[in-house]
Amino acid sequence: MLKQRLLTVAIIMPLLLAAMFLLPGVWWQFVVVAPLLVAGHEWSRLAGFSRTGEAIFLSLLAVGVGFIWVAALRGGANREFGAFFAHSVYFFSVAFWLIIAPCWLWLKLTLRNRFALGLVGIVVLLPLWTGARRTRPPAAAAAWRTR
Repeated sequence: MLKQRLLTVAIIMPLLLAAMFLLPGVWWQFVVVAPLLVAGHEWSRLAGFSRTGEAIFLSLLAVGVGFIWVAALRGGANREFGAFFAHSVYFFSVAFWLIIAPCWLWLKLTLRNRFALGLVGIVVLLPLWTGARRTRPPAAAAAWRTR
């Protein structure tokens, strides 16, 4: 099992680094959606969602990504609204990790409500994409803008 995981990393890591440094920003953001959806699939399996529940969860993740992406790509008021939405996503994520998660662990609560598990998944995974889409080095982004 470890051998398979190491082989997978040995193949995927160079591809991911090449994409990070060589692709234009919009394409990089598109590439980063794939690991997000894989993580969403894993989250839905851990939460025990049915196939329909998993499809709804992944659709909500994709809608959140699309909403931030489209709003950020457009200029003017839409860009400001996209930034506001992205900052709201960060705010809820920080609130979750600093307030809810420690209390959850301290009280040793078990969350069985699938709706709540889906909401926690969105709060955990959507900031992953909003952060990962900005991981490109500024020099790589600037080099593509001048071409």
